[in-house]
Amino acid sequence: MMSQGFKNYIQNNRDTLHTLTALEGNPKYSKFEVGLQFYKGQIKKELYDKCVIIVKLVRNQCLTLASDDEAKTYMYKNMADFWRYATEGANE
Repeated sequence: MMSQGFKNYIQNNRDTLHTLTALEGNPKYSKFEVGLQFYKGQIKKELYDKCVIIVKLVRNQCLTLASDDEAKTYMYKNMADFWRYATEGANE
């Protein structure tokens, strides 16, 4: 549940990035290129900032409470997932 809540927190940003990328590739929207790039930059930064918040929360709060190796592995996996989501914006 925790992981799904974190994913829901960033899902709008991820969806918006995918939509903006699709619009950039459509010649019909080429006249909006400057605005799309500006908005996309804002969304990328917001996504990155949210992912960093989540990683810090998992590392500082959740990982310290993990009592066995399986729970610790799950927390590390979550941190890796959110670093991947943070870099997703850089690749768009």
